[in-house]
Amino acid sequence: PPRIVKSMALSGASSNSLAAFSIAQLKAEADEKGIDLRNCVEKEEIVKRLEAALAEAEVESSEMVGEWSKPQMMGWLKKDAVVSRTNARQRYFVLMGNFLLYYENAKECVFHPRGVWCLDDCKRGLMRRPGLSDNQACLLRGTRELVLTAESVDELKRWNRAVQDAHRYSMAAQEA
Repeated sequence: PPRIVKSMALSGASSNSLAAFSIAQLKAEADEKGIDLRNCVEKEEIVKRLEAALAEAEVESSEMVGEWSKPQMMGWLKKDAVVSRTNARQRYFVLMGNFLLYYENAKECVFHPRGVWCLDDCKRGLMRRPGLSDNQACLLRGTRELVLTAESVDELKRWNRAVQDAHRYSMAAQEA
């Protein structure tokens, strides 16, 4: 079954109050979340399918300890050398919890990254600065920066969203 996260339309909606939404609203929500409504003929069937998906999402979000260890994003990016900036290297990046790890290749073991950046120590999200092209951005940690180059602007935006979302795994976010 597909994983869903409560959207603005249904956030705060209890299972009992889903019936108050119109069929069109329920179908739109299901479509947005990738919930299959085939074989749902009656409104009650749609509500039951959405209730099940919402219940699953609540269980998954309550399992934060195990959830952090599932990679949110993986892929190839170029990493500029932090000191010399003359030596961009292709690395396989894995965003896991609030850690950005990178490897020489995709087959390396999770336990042997070439580098690790804890996102708790970084400014939130990838940053733009003068001198970078449209498909480049950097992570800032104090005075150090990690310049990343993606294949496209869209790919860089996906990475930025994932890095920003990873903030929810930080200790500060969990304490709030």
